[in-house]
Amino acid sequence: MRLRLKLYPAMLLLLFACCGCFSVEYQTEINRRGGGTRTVEIVMDPMMAGLYNKSSVSEKLFNIPGQGLQAKNGVVLAGSSKAELDDGSLKLSWRYRTGRAELFSDGADSLKLNIARAGLWVYYEYREIIPASQPEKSQPSSGQNIYRIRHKLAMPGQVISHNADSILSGSLIWNRPLGQVTDVGLVMEARSRELNPIYILLALFLLLAGVSLLYRHKSRLMNNKNIA
Repeated sequence: MRLRLKLYPAMLLLLFACCGCFSVEYQTEINRRGGGTRTVEIVMDPMMAGLYNKSSVSEKLFNIPGQGLQAKNGVVLAGSSKAELDDGSLKLSWRYRTGRAELFSDGADSLKLNIARAGLWVYYEYREIIPASQPEKSQPSSGQNIYRIRHKLAMPGQVISHNADSILSGSLIWNRPLGQVTDVGLVMEARSRELNPIYILLALFLLLAGVSLLYRHKSRLMNNKNIA
């Protein structure tokens, strides 16, 4: 995942002259089967949105990962949109679905998900690494501090450990300047657990069996009293 801004030369000079900025957000939801969904959102301020809309280039303006994951076998593009916000900003979004969360890896980054069962519990371990990278030579590295990258992760069960910056409504959030991620990389780790569904079903079965036996026992007692 090469987290760097890559613009066409003419656009690059004009963009920095105008001090345009943007933010990138990744929303990942992991399910119990090891798959999940990932939504990628790019929001450009009005100045940058105008440049994007006026561009006659058919290719994507930014070399930002997550815009073509459907090219991988096993990843489906569930939806995409382009919306102009009230303040003139532009939001581009893509939503992907897969049966293997590891397929959300893009470029040099790596994503690993491990599911382990131990006694009554099922443990989910998530680890995604975005390696450090160098900006384009024509791009001022200090300028990357005006750009933000935000990762939001939802895991099954209860989170028991993580290195996220914050938690909001049960979701883990890493929120960093793009320049920081480019310089030193980013490691996202989380671990959660939940009761093993097999044991829950077994407990439910035993409960129903116990209720059934108790009902039959009371019915027999009632019948014996009536006979007497």
